Amino acid sequence: MKQLLLIALLTLFAAEVSAGCRFEGEEYPVGTIKGPLICGSDGYWRPK
Repeated sequence: MKQLLLIALLTLFAAEVSAGCRFEGEEYPVGTIKGPLICGSDGYWRPK
C-alpha cells in the first residue's frame, strides 16, 4: 500500500513540474511572453 501511494505522489509531482505552454512545438515556462500573449499557470496562452 505504501508503494502505491509513493508511486501516485511521484506521478502527480512529475506532472506538475512539466506545466507550461506549448507554442509551435516548444514548451515555455509560466510567465513567458510571446507577442501579445503570456503563458498562464494553467498551461494556456492568455492576452497580456
